[in-house]
Order: sequence, then structure tokens, then C-alpha cells
Amino acid sequence: MKEEVELEIVVSPDNHGYFDRYYISQETLNKFSVFNIKSVYRNGKLHSKATKSNPIFAYSFPSGRIKLYRPLSVDKSKKWYGNSSSDDLGGFEQLPKKGNLLVITKSLKDTMVLCEMGIPALSFNAESVGVGENTDYADLIKMLKYRFYNVVVLYDNDDAGIVAARKLCAKYNLRSIVLQKEKDISDLVFRYGKPKAFKQLKKRLSRVLRITTITPY
Repeated sequence: MKEEVELEIVVSPDNHGYFDRYYISQETLNKFSVFNIKSVYRNGKLHSKATKSNPIFAYSFPSGRIKLYRPLSVDKSKKWYGNSSSDDLGGFEQLPKKGNLLVITKSLKDTMVLCEMGIPALSFNAESVGVGENTDYADLIKMLKYRFYNVVVLYDNDDAGIVAARKLCAKYNLRSIVLQKEKDISDLVFRYGKPKAFKQLKKRLSRVLRITTITPY
């Protein structure tokens, strides 16, 4: 039987500044319930403490579950931790009721970057979750297609992301785009800034959807 994990976080009053490089504002972090963390307790015991060089951020979901993100961790196996599940969708609660475009992407960070561009987006718990044997998002996708005229998948431009996007699109009859210059939209914004990143994204979207009504942020 899988052990039930309870997580308690101690929020830091400071803004670490990590998300500034992706043009994600404090207002957006608050909107998506993303917190800079001092320490994490697992089932009542200290699990980890943040440092300036190795910060911890918490993605808090309406379910009460948490996903911990250590983007600067040298040990990549400790980059992610938490008790979130496939039921936890990043950005779902923040979506408008209806719209012309919705992007399904692979992380809450990418979701927030797209939000800063004025593009509604959401993310599953991981790229593989949407096509996993134990997950069926048919009702969710049907509802999203009703609310948004175009629903597009934007996963990483690497082997894992391309395969996952292909499977997701085949399973739910969706269309996908792939960025050319960087792996994901966050890296694109970090390297080129918001205006150039938006221009490339709009170009990719316009080719796939054959629409030009993507308003700038």
C-alpha cells in the first residue's frame, strides 16, 4: 500500500527573483499560488530547507496537494517532489470561461509564461500523464474544446516531448506545435525576451491553425 504523504510548507516572505528571468510577475505567481519556500515538512518531519543558491518553490493546487520545484538543484533527481496527482491541473482554475485559443503545455512555469503573454494555458502533472494508462482526460478535453475554439498542445522540443505530444494529439484529436529555437516557451522568453518569443510563438500557431487573431500581450 502506497504511503500517504502529508506536506507542510513554511513560506518565505522574500521574493527570490528566479521567476523574474522568465518575465513572470509576483502578481502572476500569486494568481497561480506559487510560493517561495523556506522549509518543507514531510509527515511532520523536516524534509528539506531552501538556500539562496538552491531555492524551493511550491505549486499549490486547489486539492490541497503540493508540487515542489527546485530548479537550480545540481542533483536533478531532487528537482521535483510532492504529493500532487494526475487530478491536479496547473492553471485550470485560472482559465477564462471561453476564448479563441487554449494551449496545453508541460509545466506550470510554461503556463505562467503564456499567461503573461495573454494566452490561456494549462498543464498536466507531467508530459506523460495525459497519455498514461491510468488517466483519461476525454471529458476534460471535450469541455475545453467547447470553451475554446482552438486547443493546441505545446510540449518540449525534445524526443520525450515530441513523442508525448504526438500520443496526446492522437488520443484526443488535438493539434500541436513545436518551437524551433529553444526547448520550451520559458527558455525562449529567457533567451530572447517576451516580444521576440511571442512573435515566434504566434508564427508557429498561425501556421498550424491558419489564424492571425492572436492578440499581443
